[in-house]
Amino acid sequence: MVDIGGDSLYEVRPTKKQKPKRLTWDDVPPKVLRAIFSKWEMILQRRTWTDDCWSVCSLCHFVRQNCEICPAGRGSWCKGYGESSRLSIFHYRHHRRQSSWLKAVGAFVAMMRDIISRREKI
Repeated sequence: MVDIGGDSLYEVRPTKKQKPKRLTWDDVPPKVLRAIFSKWEMILQRRTWTDDCWSVCSLCHFVRQNCEICPAGRGSWCKGYGESSRLSIFHYRHHRRQSSWLKAVGAFVAMMRDIISRREKI
């Protein structure tokens, strides 16, 4: 309780901690977008999962590994760990694991290509 003067006492409630605002792809610098695109395009061409696929990327560095604000969290492309991230082969637990993962990576690469080309036209 806080005395604000006079006869009344009002309870002061702490404000809720506001959730950080998630960035959009438009907030990401073109250099970072191109680095992400290059990484996943190379992985798509290689068509093989290796440990280096799931590593801290330029986008992680850009958001300072704050997954709550990362635009890759939209659409579950990357949620910070493999089991819940569409870009990780570990997200796909069924018998069509490799083909499902490659489809997701292909969709992500196509989305990044569209974002980059749209941004370069502006």
